[in-house]
Amino acid sequence: MRRAARCRERDRPHRLFPAFHHAAASASSRVRLIRTLSMPLRSLLLFLSMAALSGCGDALLMGNTLVGCAGRGSLELRPDALPAGQVGRPYHADIGVAATASVHGFYAGDAHPLPPGLGIEHLHGARTAAIVGTPTRAGVYEVHLSAGTHGTQCVGQHAGRSYRVEIRE
Repeated sequence: MRRAARCRERDRPHRLFPAFHHAAASASSRVRLIRTLSMPLRSLLLFLSMAALSGCGDALLMGNTLVGCAGRGSLELRPDALPAGQVGRPYHADIGVAATASVHGFYAGDAHPLPPGLGIEHLHGARTAAIVGTPTRAGVYEVHLSAGTHGTQCVGQHAGRSYRVEIRE
């Protein structure tokens, strides 16, 4: 009986355009519509869904779940301030980022570098680094530091921050 009813329903005139019929139908009917689409149309629908969810075109399909990269937090360089140092005395300050991806490097800007005698030590992939060395000249320095992460399924991120470092006599 049910099989005969389905056959008769298929022959009705409103079934000439099933996409319009399914668009107005229930959610389960929409699932049936997606199953009846050709593979290129399904791929296009998936791509458009990914682009819409991510905001920038970055999205990942994990099993049956569509995950966008737009939801991840921004990368921020820490700490908020660097300690003062003294000429001729060893200097050490830890810097880092809260990131889920590995960090490819921490960098000091060419226009605003670290004070003379200081450098950055970083183990590739680690989320922390250290500013170490022995300052050789007193002064107040504006230092621009940055860090970047590797991309995985999403594009890598970049963070930057300006610091004011005082080196005393």
